[in-house]
Formats: sequence, structure tokens, C-alpha cells
Amino acid sequence: MAVGNITITSAAVFIPEEWLAEVRAFREAKLVAANLVKRVDFVGQKGDILRIPDLAESTVRTKTASTAVTYETNTESSFSVTIDRHRYAGYLFEDLAKIQSKYDLRSLYTKNAGYAIARDIDNYILQLGTGLTGRYIGSDGVTNWDPDASSNVGNGTDITEAGIRRVIERLDTANVPDDERYLVIHPAQKSVMLAIARFTEYQMLGAGGSPIKSGQFGEIYGVQTFVTTQVPRIPATDGTTFYHENLLFQKEAFLIAVQLNPRVQAQYDIDDLGWKVVIDNVFKEAEYRDNHANSMVSPE
Repeated sequence: MAVGNITITSAAVFIPEEWLAEVRAFREAKLVAANLVKRVDFVGQKGDILRIPDLAESTVRTKTASTAVTYETNTESSFSVTIDRHRYAGYLFEDLAKIQSKYDLRSLYTKNAGYAIARDIDNYILQLGTGLTGRYIGSDGVTNWDPDASSNVGNGTDITEAGIRRVIERLDTANVPDDERYLVIHPAQKSVMLAIARFTEYQMLGAGGSPIKSGQFGEIYGVQTFVTTQVPRIPATDGTTFYHENLLFQKEAFLIAVQLNPRVQAQYDIDDLGWKVVIDNVFKEAEYRDNHANSMVSPE
């Protein structure tokens, strides 16, 4: 039996390692919310509060003979948003790391930070669903979401066609516009939606009978459907059972006021011998019209 063999272990110093130019980055979530809600640009404006006047509906009266007209004496209110959310992501790239790295670290991490800022905005917008008056279980769109039901484990259920119809009816009753309605669901409900006949019929045909070619997941009853892992994860009372707060809403249900669009700033720091890079933005999200949205709570 041979002894003293030269193996890959003993000869490890002679075996090179090759680092590919490709970087395996984290998987990015689909960002959808910021493009589906009302956006108010406050860019370049001074102040910290944005006010939007409310206009009450006029009253129609009956005119009787010899009786003077009654004129409106409305005292209107306003909707306000305090813009106080200043968010950022930053890095300091030391010269030695830049000199010795095979990769363009500044480019990689700047792109990374830009995505993080965009995802942060989506998170804040979708979290507004937890403050809605209308929070129902997915199966019927009628039963209120209760985190304390069934021995503290909650009562959320999978989305059904009946549940969608009921929420649509509620929006119709509130005179919510038919256009720009959206359903944002977690991937856990994607297979559930594919089991709904009317949804799969649209998937097969698409608008106008042509195959669907866009990244949009589908449409049902005129409501465009999007899938994202950004959907809020909400706990039941027991603290260990979780649900997803899917949202069916019209564009004006939520608002985002932007005072500073995401910007990239860089500065060389001689004390640290490196470049500082920061991406930041200033905005605030808000619930704009409560009756323009319902959440449909489903199991995790």
C-alpha cells in the first residue's frame, strides 16, 4: 500500500481558485405598489405639510313658488400629509478594497442601495392596508378579519371568486371609479387564483383575445392582479400563526407624496481613504380614501 501520497489537500497551495466576474446577488422582490397609487410630487417645494382641499357634494333642493333660493354655506375641510420620512442607504468604499477587488464594488453596491430604497417605499405603501376600515377574510369578503378567532390563531382564508365579487360590490356601492383597480396578492395565493375559472380564462385569452405578453399576472372582473412578496405579513393573537394582507383597491385609496426623489451623492473622505456613497429620498405615504380599498386576509 502506497504511503506519503501527494493529494489535493497536501498540494492545496498549488491549486488556483478562479473568481468569476458574475456576482450572485440576492433575489429582488417584485416592486409594484409605488406605480399603482396616487402620486403627488412635492419635489422642490418648501414646508413639511401637504394639504389637499376637500370638496363636499352639493345639495339639490326643490324650488317652490314665492320662496327664495337657499344658497350653500359650505365650510370645507382639507386632507393633509406630514412629509417626515427621510430614508437612506449608504456605503464607504476604502481605497485598498477598490484597488484589490476584481469587481466594481461602487457600481454593485450603488445599484443594490437603489433597489433597497425602492423596496422600502413599496413596503410603506402596502403596510397602509393594515389601517383600513375594511379588512375581511379572502373567502367571502364579508367576514371581518379577526386575529383572535379560533383560539387565537386568526380566521384568514384563501381568496375566492365570491370574495372578490363582494369586495368589488363594496367599491361600486361607494362610487369608486371602475378604472385603475388593482389586486395585489402574495405568491402563496397565486396557485389559488389559478384555480379560479374566470381568472384562468383571462390568462388564456388576455385583453382583446390576444395572449398575455406583459409581466402582469392577470386580470379578473376588470381588476388587474399583481404578485409580490412585499404583501404585509400579519400575526394572529397567538404570535406564531401568520397571514398575508392582500389588497384590492382603486388607485386613489393610497397616496405617496414625494419631496425628494431618490438621489445619489458621493464624497471622498481623506480620513478614511475611501469614497462615501449615499442614496436618500424624502416622502410620506398615506391612506387617501379609506372606502377605495379592502384587504383580503389569507393564510401564510
